[in-house]
Amino acid sequence: MVNIEMDKRYVELNHTVNRINDWYEKDECRLLNIITVPYNTSRIFRELITNILSNNKKILYVTQDGNVNEDIVKYLKLSFGFKSYSIIRSGSYHSNTYLHFISYENIRFIEEDYELIIYDDITSFSRQGKLEIQNSVDFLYKRSNKAIVYSTEAVFINCPYIQLGNCFRMTPFVEPRIITTRIDLNKDIPYLLYDYLKWFKDNNRKVIIHTPSKEKTEIVYNYYNDILKVSSRMKLVKVTDNSELKNIEKLHEIKDKPVMVITNLIVQQFEELDNIDVIIYFAEDKFFDYKKIVYLCGKVGKVRGAQGEVILLANEVSAQMEYAKDLAREFNKAAWEKGLLK
Repeated sequence: MVNIEMDKRYVELNHTVNRINDWYEKDECRLLNIITVPYNTSRIFRELITNILSNNKKILYVTQDGNVNEDIVKYLKLSFGFKSYSIIRSGSYHSNTYLHFISYENIRFIEEDYELIIYDDITSFSRQGKLEIQNSVDFLYKRSNKAIVYSTEAVFINCPYIQLGNCFRMTPFVEPRIITTRIDLNKDIPYLLYDYLKWFKDNNRKVIIHTPSKEKTEIVYNYYNDILKVSSRMKLVKVTDNSELKNIEKLHEIKDKPVMVITNLIVQQFEELDNIDVIIYFAEDKFFDYKKIVYLCGKVGKVRGAQGEVILLANEVSAQMEYAKDLAREFNKAAWEKGLLK
């Protein structure tokens, strides 16, 4: 029997690859926007990258974390025996390789020209807003023949764009739930949140509470530990700096007990946990821009296990919270129209 859902995702992927190739070969515009959900696939670039490298032309692949795109490199190695690539981390860098990876933070070191630049704002947690990406690509533009910006929204107007649905899951993108309250969140929580916490506990979920600062993490932790006595019913962990991240590694082994992590950090270690839910405390704080919120929604949606929730807990609704919710809704609207949702 044909897997119709898988077939739809394959059609979406293949259609996008063809449109990217058409733009590269025929379109006079040197910039292309590709819009999609956080943590979507980079497979759409395989064919174009292969063709350019086979003609001994250079590609610069810009990421948020500066790491090699393992999917691309593994594909090139297994399919074509291609093993040579470079990671640029400093200035005065010259290499005989044709595929270069670099963090957005290091693009100032670029001294070579490229046939294609791919600015990947999708496959790892984004730390740049729309304007920052525009400035970065403007800086790189003079170094490239053509450039692709892979992000959650159209970064450049008056340029062609492609909207790509989620190629991994047929479930809706997680839309954040907003809980507003007049309660002082430094001292108490609204009753509705108790219901969520009970559900998380009863279903052995891993709950990550994000706060905007170390000070707020201490306050929230003390409330849950000293007042609510959460540690008697679930594993309670506090992470305020990188030295404490080792505590996260042990959580992978916990399967039959609920876990709560309270932290002011947004790091890769949290992305690797399964069965997670996210509560963003003091969500109206300027620390939580729409990009952070949307990528936290994407994190919850990409993990193994039952899809989780993202709760925005605040005393008032900020414009960033509203925009994040609208953006998530747009992802689902587009996916529904493409027939990519169950």
